[in-house]
Amino acid sequence: MKRILLVVALLALLTGCKGLNETFVNAVDTNWKIMGPNYRKYIESDSKLPADSKKMRLDAIDEFTTMVAEHKAEVDK
Repeated sequence: MKRILLVVALLALLTGCKGLNETFVNAVDTNWKIMGPNYRKYIESDSKLPADSKKMRLDAIDEFTTMVAEHKAEVDK
C-alpha cells in the first residue's frame, strides 16, 4: 500500500495534478479512519497469528497511519 501511495503521489506531482493528489489523500484518509481501527482489532484478536507476525502487522498499521496523517496535514495546508 505504501508503494502505491508513493507512486500515485509522485505521478500527481510530476503531472502537476494537485487536485488529484488532494482527492487521493483525502480518500485514503477517510477510508483508513474506517478500516485501520478494524484491521488493528482483527490483528490483535487473532490468536493463531505468531507474535512476530502480529508485531510486524501492528507496526505496519502504525507506520501507515502516520504516513496518511502526514500527507493529510500537507494537503490541508
